[in-house]
Amino acid sequence: MKSASAGYSLLELLVVIAILAIVMTAGLPYAARALDSLTIESDGRLAAARIRELRSEAMDLQRDITLSLSGGPRASLASSDGRTIELSRGTTASIEGTGPSPAIVIGWDGSVSGRLVLTNGRKTLRLLQRAPHAPVIIEAAP
Repeated sequence: MKSASAGYSLLELLVVIAILAIVMTAGLPYAARALDSLTIESDGRLAAARIRELRSEAMDLQRDITLSLSGGPRASLASSDGRTIELSRGTTASIEGTGPSPAIVIGWDGSVSGRLVLTNGRKTLRLLQRAPHAPVIIEAAP
């Protein structure tokens, strides 16, 4: 009489777990890059939305508002009206502009001078305005 086995042996389970561990380890770098990409894209959308809000406020108040890098443990931007834009952990920010202390100037006329550059891992985004009354756009940097 042959006995029927009602399950898997310990050796079979260990082999399956080992294969899953190898596959997950191989895919981990891709998952980390995807997470960095999602994080920086979220930061870019947040910063663009805040710059649009500040541009509307500058036009309403008829005065320029500046946006500069804020010192602190996490990357953040501070506006001259006291607001801050907190970026995600791992995202760094820099401002490409003219002058000794780079800042983005959001003009009362709707213009935005300077570029905000966000970097997270290998991905870099730039926020800029191509023409004086054009929208603020987000573009990938090479």
